[in-house]
Amino acid sequence: MKTMLTKLMAVVLAVLMIVPAAADTATCPGCGVTCSFSVGYEQWTASQHAVRGWCSNCGRDIYQGTNAEPHSMSNGVCTKCGYDDGTGSGSGSVGGETTTCSHPGTAYSWEGCTWYEYCTTCYLNLNTGVSHSYAYYVWEYYTSSQHRRLYACTTCGEGTYEYGYHSTSTKYSQYSSTQHTVGSYCATCFSYIGSQSYESHDFTYGSWTNYNGSQHRRSVSCSDCGYNDYEYAGHSLSYGSWTSTGSSQHKRTVSCSCGYSTTETADHNLVYGAWTKYSGTRHKRTVSCSDCSYSTTEYADHSISYSDWESYDELEHCRDASCSVCGYNTVEYADHTLTAGDWKEYSDTEHSRTAACFCGYNVTEYADHADTDNDGYCDGCGYLMIRFSVTVPAVMLIAVAEDGWVYTASNAEIVNNSTHSVEITSVTITAEDNWTLVPYGWNMANEKVDSRLIGFWLNGAASSKTGGSEILTLPDNWTIDRDDSFVLEYDAIVSATSDVLQNEQVLTLVFVIDWAPR
Repeated sequence: MKTMLTKLMAVVLAVLMIVPAAADTATCPGCGVTCSFSVGYEQWTASQHAVRGWCSNCGRDIYQGTNAEPHSMSNGVCTKCGYDDGTGSGSGSVGGETTTCSHPGTAYSWEGCTWYEYCTTCYLNLNTGVSHSYAYYVWEYYTSSQHRRLYACTTCGEGTYEYGYHSTSTKYSQYSSTQHTVGSYCATCFSYIGSQSYESHDFTYGSWTNYNGSQHRRSVSCSDCGYNDYEYAGHSLSYGSWTSTGSSQHKRTVSCSCGYSTTETADHNLVYGAWTKYSGTRHKRTVSCSDCSYSTTEYADHSISYSDWESYDELEHCRDASCSVCGYNTVEYADHTLTAGDWKEYSDTEHSRTAACFCGYNVTEYADHADTDNDGYCDGCGYLMIRFSVTVPAVMLIAVAEDGWVYTASNAEIVNNSTHSVEITSVTITAEDNWTLVPYGWNMANEKVDSRLIGFWLNGAASSKTGGSEILTLPDNWTIDRDDSFVLEYDAIVSATSDVLQNEQVLTLVFVIDWAPR
């Protein structure tokens, strides 16, 4: 019995595996599913067995027969694959005395598309068979009555053709922009069966719609073959009336029945009326557009032609002025433009000259002598003039020291630039800015601080009254010869002040000067 079992195992081990209880997970290269797999061992040679991993989803070997390892021998039998080398005592789990098995569990192994069912206890091959997994290709035309398609096993490549009969119907296919093909067509193998003919498209037209500024288009389709395209044509334009948009242009609407619409602008086509007088300086004319309602009035300056100037009166001359464009005419007046001759002595007070205008008018002009350079002679005619010219100082300074002493300027004088001697006939002094005039001999030591009192002395003439103003009594006749000067010697007494006064006007002096007796 032992010998018979050994022979049976020798046959079975060529195709079966010993499967231990261990399990693991991995992605099967056969079905692409990550699943658990059972590990088994298959005897190959006297020294090695193959390691198999059976996919729990599709049953295929995840190692695909590429993983080998040496036998793990015990008492002459491999403890993994069950290989028996005949040297054991018969106590091994496979090579022992056991001669019967109830096959409590089975498993499958694959070799290509061949499968084996074996007992997981005694590893006896219980059943075998072939199971292909087919992939089908597309149908193709074969004969005028049939089509075919190839199918093959995705594992072993075994395959052949499957055949079927055409199921035809009439089909139209686009051929060109004007025709389509007509034939008997099998929708299974996508082929025309027999010959085809050509027919013109049965067109259906859409509505015209705007395409661009120059064209419109409409859809063109064939209800038989499904051909679809656009047909283009130039706009059929309708024009509205021109309306003015301003002084230089007008506009109108331009539209097509397809819905296209735009606005067209253009320069006015102007028509000009005749120039007519508008005013003394301008003429006018109407300007209108022959295409639209635009109208305006245009103005321009006269284009004047003049006659020669003629004397009109002692103030003006005149000339005729006419416009060569509109016919306007008038008489133009203007003041004489006089060109004067040299001044000549006319009297002790005046000189004269002749002034002439280019129009022929002339007149004699008279004017008073003038001596602006003060040389005693008339600037215009050279006549020796009588001139009254006296220079009086504008400011006469007074300074008061802290000890009460009063200091005055030593260069004040009146200069006679007249042509004869002059005489100072009176001097009036007036107190300013809340100051009070007092006699020149007033005792200021008895006066309060800031009482603003002042006494004044000029060339022997002194203030003698209390008040705001006084005409001084001059001691003698103050005469100044021609080209001579009169030195002004002056002094003042001033009451004490609490603040320092700077640039303050305290008195105003008025000198009255006349010609000296001759």
